Amino acid sequence: MGVGWLSPHDYIGTYRAASWFRGGSILDLGCGVGRGKQYLGRFDYYGCDLYESVREVKGKVWRGDHHSFRGDFDVIVMSGIFNVGYTEAQVFDVLDTVAQRVRKGFVVGYCPYDGPTRFSVFPRRWWHLLCRMFGTIVMKKRHGATETLVVETFTGKG
Repeated sequence: MGVGWLSPHDYIGTYRAASWFRGGSILDLGCGVGRGKQYLGRFDYYGCDLYESVREVKGKVWRGDHHSFRGDFDVIVMSGIFNVGYTEAQVFDVLDTVAQRVRKGFVVGYCPYDGPTRFSVFPRRWWHLLCRMFGTIVMKKRHGATETLVVETFTGKG
């Protein structure tokens, strides 16, 4: 399942929340083997992941971190990438990079530390404060062990 998801329900909700932006180009940052692609039908899909598994994804993909993707996107979705032990500085760096490279906004799905998986070291309130630094939270959704935030960015290119 990857990055600590207990069931598909945990990550599916994050991808479905991206539909709030109603299409355009989307970067699945931390796409893994591209399981979320099927829930992003109205988007022109791009994927980026650190691991070689990204090669299994059909379409426009490349291997690398959040500094290595090319171009700007309407939406960037990050499902579970912060469940793998990022520090506060690393999370801030990723979100800062994302906010500068996105036109409409981003979607982040994570397991808050008070959830059943205890993967994230950050509490839910910390995520809400951090995301507000980069935009307006337009949707909050809890599904399974995951919370998803949809953020319209202030610094986007749109």
